[in-house]
Amino acid sequence: MMKQKIQLSDYEVDETYEFVAKNSTDPWISDILNELEADIDKSEPFKKGKLEISFEVLRRVAKPLADHLTIKGYFEADYQTPCVRCLKLTDQHIESDIFGAWVNESLMKLPEFEDECFRINGHEYDLYTLDKGAIDLKEFIHEQVFMNVPFLPLHDENCKGLCQKCGVNLNETSCSHQSEMDSPQH
Repeated sequence: MMKQKIQLSDYEVDETYEFVAKNSTDPWISDILNELEADIDKSEPFKKGKLEISFEVLRRVAKPLADHLTIKGYFEADYQTPCVRCLKLTDQHIESDIFGAWVNESLMKLPEFEDECFRINGHEYDLYTLDKGAIDLKEFIHEQVFMNVPFLPLHDENCKGLCQKCGVNLNETSCSHQSEMDSPQH
């Protein structure tokens, strides 16, 4: 099981540490997955999702970042969420590379870090400050996952949604209100 918080002091300089984290073994990852599935009516059957993260942590002491930690990796999530038009559960898949660098707070005040990102070996790393020499992995992974969640998930691009008056699913049936809504207003 992986700790939610990792300390700078737990890592040797220039040593790479590899991690794989899954919702089945790490409660804080289950918390993130549960948040992805928060809009599901849990009284109805649904397919439980998965969230997997693989990454490496590297501690370096190099200019201009001084003593810092970097995380480079990847996450993948499969989950269900209601379609925004008809509320039918829809399968979602998101994935992304992740890059983060944690530095002492004093460095963030320097002009070269104003945009809060830094290029290392051709990759752009988001910059974060160490909190008492530690990284909160849950906070970082949560941010990375939710930056990739579709804003308006649809089960189908051509979803007709629900009738605004009676609430029937217009993908499955029609209603008398549909013809009223289609006709021009007088």
